[in-house]
Amino acid sequence: MEDRISALYEQKLRSQLSSLESTRLHVVKQLWIALAVGGITAAIAIPTALHFNSLPFGIIATFIVAIFMLVRFSKQKQQYCVSYKQKVITALLANINESFDYQPLGSISEQDYKASQLFPQRYDSFRGEDFVQGTIGKTTLRFSELDTQVKKQRVNQKENREEWETIFRGILFIADANKHFNSQTLILPAKNAVISAIGDAVSHLFNHENKRVDLESPHFEQHFSVYSSDQIEARYLLTPAMMERLVDFVTKAKNRISLSFIDNNVYIAMSSNKNYFEPALFTSSDSLESVQAIAQDLQFVIDIVSDLDLNTRIWTKH
Repeated sequence: MEDRISALYEQKLRSQLSSLESTRLHVVKQLWIALAVGGITAAIAIPTALHFNSLPFGIIATFIVAIFMLVRFSKQKQQYCVSYKQKVITALLANINESFDYQPLGSISEQDYKASQLFPQRYDSFRGEDFVQGTIGKTTLRFSELDTQVKKQRVNQKENREEWETIFRGILFIADANKHFNSQTLILPAKNAVISAIGDAVSHLFNHENKRVDLESPHFEQHFSVYSSDQIEARYLLTPAMMERLVDFVTKAKNRISLSFIDNNVYIAMSSNKNYFEPALFTSSDSLESVQAIAQDLQFVIDIVSDLDLNTRIWTKH
């Protein structure tokens, strides 16, 4: 893959990315200006406010200026990142398969997120970016980064404060499974089972009809716990070969993986704090290493089709 990416870089991307260098340097400059203005404002406003016995006003003034400067910087950074990713990711995807469409500010829909049944909790914030859709062989797929959060009130004797708690952060991948599933089957990280003696109780978090499925694979159950509304169909889906591929995949991913088989789709949620597909602000725009890093991330996600052998059409659609 490295040779292919290097050739693409030399033939197309290098000249395009070099033209973005002045933009990157301007964004970096704006960051330093924002930090400097915030620091100078604090150095002037807070002592002045203390002199007039009005410290809260000095803090508020500093906070307002800092927020204004950081919002300004963030907008400029986003414009640079979108321009960079539009050039790089579009070219990389076309190099893999011409069918791919890329939307830097798009995301998996809330409808798809809910349909996966992997995160039944309510959420107050839903954000996503880097939406990709296309076809590999016989398999249609789509994915994006997602970040969902719920707002919590923390109450104690001293204060009542608002906090944001992450529900899911990572990549949600959806692929056509070539079958309409009559049941809902959820494959969750093994620790979600808590203790085998109360494993069935966990299923109420997802669907009261879903029951724990015991499989004859201790190695698989070291990594995953399975819940389904149809024990027979769950075992039909999770053949020994599929279980082995899932164990290999979670080992390769090195992150928490959750899956569901619902309707016509396979949903795969890969939890990660990594911000995928982003250019490094303090690295030259035309860096080959940055392009290769993004290419590796894209290939990893798209390779799910081959990792799980989805093109073999394991299940037949009735």
